[in-house]
Amino acid sequence: MRHTLTVALLVTVVILTGCGQQNNSSHQHKAVPKQTQPQSVTFTKQTLKTTQGTIKLGTPRLVASALPNRQQFLIPYTFHNTSKKQLVPDDTWTKYISATQAGQSLTTGSLSITGGNSDTDNDAINDSVSPVDAGQTKTVGAMYKVNPTAGPVTLIVKAHQKIIGKLPLPLPAN
Repeated sequence: MRHTLTVALLVTVVILTGCGQQNNSSHQHKAVPKQTQPQSVTFTKQTLKTTQGTIKLGTPRLVASALPNRQQFLIPYTFHNTSKKQLVPDDTWTKYISATQAGQSLTTGSLSITGGNSDTDNDAINDSVSPVDAGQTKTVGAMYKVNPTAGPVTLIVKAHQKIIGKLPLPLPAN
C-alpha cells in the first residue's frame, strides 16, 4: 500500500511539474506585436510625397462662391498615385493638408453654384473626388471658402500628428 501511495504521489508530482513547465513555456512563446515603421512623408518645394501618392501644388486663384461676401480659393494640384490600388486624391489631400485664414480653420469643398467657374475648374474639382488608378496622374483641385479681405491662406501639412510644413498663399486679385 505504501508503494502504491508513493507511485500515486510521484505521478501527481510529475503531472503538476509538467503542467507548470507547459505554462512557463507558453509564456516564453507569446507573439510580440510587430512594430510598424512610420510612413515616410515629406513636403518640400510645394510637393507632398507620401506612400500613397505625390501632390504637387499649382498656382491658386480666387473663384466664384455661392455665399455672400465670400469667394473660394481654388488650389490646383497634380496627384500621382504611387500606391498599388485606386485612390481618391481628396482623401490624400485631407489626410495631410488643411488650411487656415486669419487663425481660423477653413472649410473645404466646392460651394460654387453660381456658374462662375470654368469647365476646367469644375472638372478639377470633380476629379478630386474621383478614383485615380495606380501609377496614374491627374490634375485636380482643392477648394476652400475664404474671406477675400482676411489676408493670406496658410496651408498646414501634417504627418504623424506633427506639422511638417506651412505654406502661406496670398490671395490673388480676381
